[in-house]
Amino acid sequence: MATNNNGNGNGNGKQPINKASNHEIMNHVRANASQEYQNNVPVATAENATATGLALTTYTPSMNEFVNVLVNKIAMTIVSSKLARNKLAPFKAGTLPYGKDIEEVFVDLAAKATFDPVVAETEVFKRVLPNVKAIFHRENRRDFYKVTVSQDMLKKAFLNNTGLGEMVSSIVQSLYSADINDEYKLMKELMTEYGVAGNFTTVTSVKPVDTASAKKLAQDIKKTVTQMSFMSTAFNKQGVNTYSDPEDLVLFLIPEVSILFDTELLAFAFNSDKFDFKTQIVLLDNFGTNLPKTQAILVDKKWFQVYDTNFEAQSIFNPQNLSWNYFVHHWQTLSTSQFANAVKFDTV
Repeated sequence: MATNNNGNGNGNGKQPINKASNHEIMNHVRANASQEYQNNVPVATAENATATGLALTTYTPSMNEFVNVLVNKIAMTIVSSKLARNKLAPFKAGTLPYGKDIEEVFVDLAAKATFDPVVAETEVFKRVLPNVKAIFHRENRRDFYKVTVSQDMLKKAFLNNTGLGEMVSSIVQSLYSADINDEYKLMKELMTEYGVAGNFTTVTSVKPVDTASAKKLAQDIKKTVTQMSFMSTAFNKQGVNTYSDPEDLVLFLIPEVSILFDTELLAFAFNSDKFDFKTQIVLLDNFGTNLPKTQAILVDKKWFQVYDTNFEAQSIFNPQNLSWNYFVHHWQTLSTSQFANAVKFDTV
């Protein structure tokens, strides 16, 4: 059984799910089903796949398990391979299986004191509390997506040699792709909200319209990347002492700017005879209508504070209309760190 990987098939060289034959999918389901299911449903072949599938639709317990395994296990495998379509997904912080709040704590540099033996006699046991700051990030997304799979759809799928794969692909397309697209928009909206709130450190540069102006913007970005590698309070909203190495930064560009930032220009701007820029570059479609002057955004990878708090699939059979309602729930904490370095580059 093959799963889809970025729409071109999977890593083992097999065909994508929507091209897999019914008997391959049926046997994959059988291999992941209960012992009772395996006892009741024979191994499918190209010759008996249609008959076996139609027989399944007449026995509700086996049919319910077939649909659950087909959609929950196979579809979940497919969506895992498609998550890269959200270009911002790699910057998610992970999962939060317990609790809804995240406390982000930053301990700033200790204060300097001058050695004085006389003062030490009276202050040796004096308390000096660390400069600790905390920010709380709260779960703020609880979305779900729903699609119905009818018994009639399944019967028709068994009649087509690749019908099951095409049906599963359509379910994935309608549910998971919608969720992934929404997650991308929500993560991108974090940039807009941060910018509108005035939380970014703003660097004003020229608008890149030709090679000369593009070089100027690229050099301003390079200068900022270099400055951010030193301990400073200048590039984060909370004004804490921190730094970001170039490889810990990500630069977001929009198409109008990226087309002027070719390899030759970047090599020139970042002082190398070859393209060897350690900061990751990610192309986004836009920064939203509320940041019309923003040409680029540069943030520490810890700036995104995005956690999955619940991601699950559920299904239920409706005997009244002989269909299965399939649900995908995605709950998240979508936030940003004011302790992390974050800069936007605006035009004049």
